[in-house]
Amino acid sequence: MLTIESKKVDVNQSANTVFEFLSDLNNLEKLMPEGKIENWRSTNETCRFAIKNLATIGMKHKSVEVPSKIVLESDGKNPFPFTLTIFMESNEDNSKSHFVFDGDVNMFMSAMVKKPLKQFFDQLAENLPAAI
Repeated sequence: MLTIESKKVDVNQSANTVFEFLSDLNNLEKLMPEGKIENWRSTNETCRFAIKNLATIGMKHKSVEVPSKIVLESDGKNPFPFTLTIFMESNEDNSKSHFVFDGDVNMFMSAMVKKPLKQFFDQLAENLPAAI
């Protein structure tokens, strides 16, 4: 199992606002690194996209805990099964948020994908404050 935790980012919005924004998977496109994603397709509950030169990824809602956690799981054909959990922590009018990826990745593949995936999830987190 490969676990990757993104950096925690301060969001100048309440956890409820962040939760509502991220609950709609159409909005995840706004977090994606510019120029690295293609063939984006999404609904409120699912999304599918290709990371250039890597793989096509599909995700769907698995569970939610309003307003602190959204759990997404792999959907359709993916390189490996995974979950992506998005955490929102309240602190007065602001919140902190971060992503935790858990993938069923073998040791060989883990060594190859760990660094690019860490950069990818850090980028998603960094893009969140400006996207809302």
